[in-house]
Amino acid sequence: MDYTTCAAFNCGRPDVVFMVHDPGGGLAPSGWSGRYVNSYDDGIDAVHSRLGL
Repeated sequence: MDYTTCAAFNCGRPDVVFMVHDPGGGLAPSGWSGRYVNSYDDGIDAVHSRLGL
């Protein structure tokens, strides 16, 4: 990846996005329900928390 292409945004580094798929629809959010975390491990912990793991 050429980080200079998007250098104005987060030094060209893309955000890492975590998603949860719930085929039954029970966890599907209505509207914006995102949140920012500071590290990959915090993102994994947030997904596990949302899933009740």
